[in-house]
Amino acid sequence: MPAHHSKRKRANEVHSARVTQRGNVPKSTKQADAKTPVGPWLLALFVFVVVARSLSSKHRVENSINEATKLARDLERLDPSYGREYRQRIDAIRQRLENVSKVPVHGAWNSGFDPEVDRLGQQQRDLLLRGHGSLVRTGESLQISRQTAHETEQIGNEIMSDLTTQREALLRTQNKLNEGGEHLKSGSKTLRLMYSR
Repeated sequence: MPAHHSKRKRANEVHSARVTQRGNVPKSTKQADAKTPVGPWLLALFVFVVVARSLSSKHRVENSINEATKLARDLERLDPSYGREYRQRIDAIRQRLENVSKVPVHGAWNSGFDPEVDRLGQQQRDLLLRGHGSLVRTGESLQISRQTAHETEQIGNEIMSDLTTQREALLRTQNKLNEGGEHLKSGSKTLRLMYSR
């Protein structure tokens, strides 16, 4: 066999081996990638974020409820009717929060991706957001009502002070009139005595 035929055969064998090697490596890599369990970890991370956000929202709502309750108590001391009304509204919001907290969001950890659980979690977040918005509006109304009550109390105190001052002035005027009346009586007696003589 000529030398150049032997070299060509050897080159073809080396090239075939390299092609076979390049073709096998991606195939095994793809198979390994296909078996990597990425989905459950992503789902667990998603559920953790959802639960963390829900707990954070619940904590903010509870803090807002406590602040609003303090405001309602302050307002109830100034104006019992307004205070009772806002206390009832705050109690209703607190009851809604307790009802929402009973929704089993943590069930998603054990049941995998369950659309029903995800829907309940979304409902819980929506209820928390609506409750927080309603509580913020109630707190703002409480602030305005408390400010109005303070201003009304201040105006009432000023009016009472003015009335007290006017009463004292009227009493002084009455005393002067009484003194003037006594002087008139004394003068009239003197005149009668003078005419009688």
